[in-house]
Amino acid sequence: MPTLAVSKAFVSTLGRAAKTFRPFSTSTNLSSPESKRVVVTGLGLVTPLGAGTKTVWSRLLNGECGVTAVQGPGYEKIPCQVAAHVPRGAEEGQFDADNFVSAADKRAMTDGMIFALAAADEALQDAKWKPESEEDSNMTGVAIGTGM
Repeated sequence: MPTLAVSKAFVSTLGRAAKTFRPFSTSTNLSSPESKRVVVTGLGLVTPLGAGTKTVWSRLLNGECGVTAVQGPGYEKIPCQVAAHVPRGAEEGQFDADNFVSAADKRAMTDGMIFALAAADEALQDAKWKPESEEDSNMTGVAIGTGM
């Protein structure tokens, strides 16, 4: 049975002024200027509407829906007959895990983890960000959200 998941990654590059940035904790003052110095510079998506920001955005604007009827053996006894599957394959807008991880890694990782890696990779490419120093790497973050 396929995993039903949505992953999206936002690449956040922190500017020089954000040297005081600390991960949020219960004591973090969210209204403090120091906690707001993050810039989204790239976006990556793996969703039931497809893989890739351009594909997903186009399908959203066209009013398409990623929820479909479940089909195939193993689903006939499940009470809910609709699901939001990530489309798989090698065509435009479909997700192909082979483009992101090795066969050995696919066996060791969940689909959700692979979706997150793919979305993060797309976000980094979208940002055209290739850290050239350790400081650049330390000042770069990827925020990943997943819903199942």
